[in-house]
Amino acid sequence: MSGTGTGGFTPAQVRLGEMVSWQKSAYQVVAFRGSVVVLLAPGASVPVEVLHSALVAAPDFAVLDPEGQPASRPVLPDLAVPPTKEQREQALRWHRHMKELDTGLAPDQSSPRPGYDVAITPLAQRYAVKSQELAAAGIDVKPKTLEAMRLKWKGAGENPLVLLEQRKGKVGHRTDSRLIEVMHEVVKAKSRESGVDIQSVYDDVLDVVRKRYAPQLADPDEQRRLLPSRATFYRRMDETGLSDLLAAPTRRRAQQASKPAPPYTPSHALRPGQVVQIDTTPLKVKTVGDDGEVISVELTSAIDVASRSNAAVMIVPVGTGEGRPGNRIGGRATRAFDLVLILAQCFAPLTTRPGWHPRTAAAASALPFEALRSADERFTQATAARPVIHPRTVIIDQGSPYLSDHFKYVCEMLNISIEYARKDRPTDKPLKERFFRTLGSRFSQYLPG
Repeated sequence: MSGTGTGGFTPAQVRLGEMVSWQKSAYQVVAFRGSVVVLLAPGASVPVEVLHSALVAAPDFAVLDPEGQPASRPVLPDLAVPPTKEQREQALRWHRHMKELDTGLAPDQSSPRPGYDVAITPLAQRYAVKSQELAAAGIDVKPKTLEAMRLKWKGAGENPLVLLEQRKGKVGHRTDSRLIEVMHEVVKAKSRESGVDIQSVYDDVLDVVRKRYAPQLADPDEQRRLLPSRATFYRRMDETGLSDLLAAPTRRRAQQASKPAPPYTPSHALRPGQVVQIDTTPLKVKTVGDDGEVISVELTSAIDVASRSNAAVMIVPVGTGEGRPGNRIGGRATRAFDLVLILAQCFAPLTTRPGWHPRTAAAASALPFEALRSADERFTQATAARPVIHPRTVIIDQGSPYLSDHFKYVCEMLNISIEYARKDRPTDKPLKERFFRTLGSRFSQYLPG
């Protein structure tokens, strides 16, 4: 079996436990470390590490069968029409998902993400985590479907082109997902309007499709996919439940539109930073501002679900400003850049302040101070006893600062995924609600003012 391939769609030709021929010797694949394959020769005690790309490109590389002969791989799908660039990119994305499900590592990763470590996470749970991840990105794939896709992908020698057949819709049998997306978008946009009927929704959907997909509509096949007849549109509205939503009272439609994308799952985490809940609440005490005036304040904090510890806390003044409601100037409350500073606190040790008790230092706490100092030179004797926890997923509410583009941009830059809690659902952030209640009953009520 030659090591040559076809760019990004070369099947992963090396699997854990297989015997391979390399540099005129036989080796067993005993481990993967990112892009490095660890090989062990029969009877040897010292393994050999080699880059995967160098291994499969060797002239004498081959995967061996039980008899020690080059093994044959499953026949790859016979594609009558070569895949387009878009299809190749789609297949490569699915290949990354399948590889992460199978080995715990995506092709360019050196360590598993939370929920994919094969040493501690069963395969069924990895399917569930991947299904939730894809759902958050707008791709509805059930765990059972992911299992079938992975088995098909493995059976084809890990060639992702076989997945295109499964994900490809058929005109006349399944409505194009782009059209369904526009239907949901239009219904959501009309959620706060009264007197909305299905006819106006149909007209608006056609208008959006014609503007958004004008180049594609030059193709007659694309027209059939994206411009449904009125009867087909009505059936799809019934099947998706959008007709019932249009018939609901305006208040119910508005509440439905405010919900974030599913799935809605309880906050569970196995390691620090995997899930962090962030929320803001009025601090029920009066404080003295920088100008000596008595002011109200808000408290924002980030609590780590796994360790139940506050990774960041910030207090900001609250002022209503001057002028009529809606036109006030000079007001102050928690803003997007305050939330960004909360994230910044999570990524850096906190320095003790003058007047703090010596027991607030990390060196005097239960934290493994020496291990932390050896791993991060920023930890000194003046570091406070607050853990440094890098969030990977944050659960936030739908307040305007949290919905700002600036906050979303910073989260994307820091590789932090966002999950929005539903309105009027305190159970979506239970740790924060419990913390705020405890703060009020065991701290705020004992302060003067």
